Amino acid sequence: MRDIGFTARFTLVGLVGALMAWSVAAQAQERQLFMSVTSPGGQPVAGVTAAQVQLDMESAECSVTRVEPEVDKLKIALMVDSSGSVSNSIVSLRAGLKEFLDVLPPQHEVGLFTITGQTRRRVDFTTDRDELRETAGRIFGEADPGVALIDGLRETWDRRFDDEDPWPMFVVVVYDGAERSNGTSDREFNEFAMELVSRGATYHVIPVTTDGGSLQAQISLNLSQNTGGIYNALATPTGLPKALTDLATTIGEHHDQVKDRYHVYFECDPVDAAAGITVLVTPSGGQSVQLGLFADRRVEQ
Repeated sequence: MRDIGFTARFTLVGLVGALMAWSVAAQAQERQLFMSVTSPGGQPVAGVTAAQVQLDMESAECSVTRVEPEVDKLKIALMVDSSGSVSNSIVSLRAGLKEFLDVLPPQHEVGLFTITGQTRRRVDFTTDRDELRETAGRIFGEADPGVALIDGLRETWDRRFDDEDPWPMFVVVVYDGAERSNGTSDREFNEFAMELVSRGATYHVIPVTTDGGSLQAQISLNLSQNTGGIYNALATPTGLPKALTDLATTIGEHHDQVKDRYHVYFECDPVDAAAGITVLVTPSGGQSVQLGLFADRRVEQ
């Protein structure tokens, strides 16, 4: 039997300094990485178990707690700014949402939410594209002058996603405007962002912003970078149909690229987020395999 190992160095947290404190957080917590296992010819190898995977981190004791195949469908919270800022571009917004729902592969579940001063669930998570399209076509700009983006994200995360959801995803369309969330401290925001990372969530966002300097744009840039999502700022809302079409296409193609990977959960004590990680897989049947390691489900841009 031939053992094939693969060593990689990467930061398990993300790219933004706001989360760097994670590396000195509590030690023996369950972490995760993603792993591809293929034959020399590039075909995915099925049936890899935790018993066949050995993981080592420099100067630490590690154990693989579970190995699960990647999910066959996504659970997407489509969150749309419906404040007064959208009133003059509602046609472009509705057209973009329709394009997104038309292009997104049909197996993925979508829930439709609008965010202003409060978050409203318009359609619960479903694969029924007709219901989603019909409701999206009735969205209009409300009298609210701003949007409570942080509150909306946190409420949706806490109430609409479950711990068992293997790949939660946010797709957010937000305009410049006053951020109306109740006072959220930097610590609370970091904890929320860190929970998204630890649960393997992805945050994609299309901010309609003149200079990228609004608080909504800064929040979205942070979350998209840390979760490996797409940040595609538009200077004008007329670009929404194309941007949402492109995003739906990318989500579908990206899922196809990663769907044969494995989700590897592990514990190491102590944890050094910058340390090199070595993974050794001992496949059944003595077959030779090739490995790839990934810190997250990041979309290559």
